Amino acid sequence: MSCHIGYDVLWDSQDPDYEQNKQFSMTEQELVEVSLAQESKVYYDLSCDDACQVTDVILDEDGSSLKDYLMEACS
Repeated sequence: MSCHIGYDVLWDSQDPDYEQNKQFSMTEQELVEVSLAQESKVYYDLSCDDACQVTDVILDEDGSSLKDYLMEACS
């Protein structure tokens, strides 16, 4: 548990199955949408040059930023 988050936000699960089926797509906001086996979705904001890195995780349909939450909750 880190900064009042008690689950793995990257997998939207308390106990993620890393082998689960996943589907990837792009949203109109240029986020990577990952549809997980338990019928949830996680949205990743990527920065890509030679390689891609996750710069933020969008937690819900309202566009709540994990990065913004951690900056506020952990400082």
